[in-house]
Amino acid sequence: MKRDTRLTEYARSLRQEMVYPSIQTMLVMDPTEAIHSELILETFHRYFTNTQFAPLGGAIAYPLLTHNARMFAAADNDERAHWIDRIVAADDRFLAEHPDSSLFAYFAGTPRKAVLEESGDLAEWDALELERERHAQANGGEYYERGPLSVALLALEQEHAARQGAEAQVAQLQSELQAIRENFWYPKIKRALDADATRRVRQSRPVQRVERLVRKERPA
Repeated sequence: MKRDTRLTEYARSLRQEMVYPSIQTMLVMDPTEAIHSELILETFHRYFTNTQFAPLGGAIAYPLLTHNARMFAAADNDERAHWIDRIVAADDRFLAEHPDSSLFAYFAGTPRKAVLEESGDLAEWDALELERERHAQANGGEYYERGPLSVALLALEQEHAARQGAEAQVAQLQSELQAIRENFWYPKIKRALDADATRRVRQSRPVQRVERLVRKERPA
């Protein structure tokens, strides 16, 4: 039981943060990343006769292991290998239960040369491709409607950006308020220090003469 507890704690230390890039980030960083990956097999079968296909899985192992710096920096090689093996085994079981879940596959085939004579199919496929590109161009580079996950991630990113903007505004206002406070007290202290000197200056005859002239010229 103690070993299980220790292993559980160790497993938690190997977890990585599950972060998904937003659509905007992908469009800026690499708009070609896995583009139309769901069409690879369909398109392959149009032009090739499938002779070998081996799904490699990845639905579980890929998000847990890829870019997992904690896992590969772990000092205990045996424990690290233990958890990698468990993750890969879970991935294999999931693939067996859900054959269509594979993120990776190896496949090979021979060309279907006869398809090049099927002008009707070729024209239809060209039309589908042109329509897909036209729709994406009109939709800001996005080919498909956003799913619930992408909508939620976009809302979260916008909320994070809005919070950062609000925090920046608060910091700016606090800085301006501090400057106002400092500038507000400085004249008061300065006037208090100069009060006697100011009084003596105003009591001098030249200054009193100027003040009388100003009062005379000031409209009633």
